[in-house]
Amino acid sequence: MSIVRIALILLVVVAGLAFHVRNDQLVVVDFYLGNYEIPLSLALAIALLGGAVLGVLSGLPSWLKLKRAKAKLGRQLKAHQPDSQASEEQSAD
Repeated sequence: MSIVRIALILLVVVAGLAFHVRNDQLVVVDFYLGNYEIPLSLALAIALLGGAVLGVLSGLPSWLKLKRAKAKLGRQLKAHQPDSQASEEQSAD
């Protein structure tokens, strides 16, 4: 790991801890099956993580479609390229 990456991770952790210290009030999260009191910073972190997961899941179908198209084009390109050894043998004759 590079020093820049470690410094960036450390900066994010310190910022998260500072955010938690400043926002440690308890909030009530009401589900249909019960109520939970959790710190505000934890509730926001869970919401952020949930949004990130939903964002990745929403982009997954198009990513898989592009990956399949890329593989298909790669196979087509490979089928249309002459063999390098065969072309060298023909040029030597």
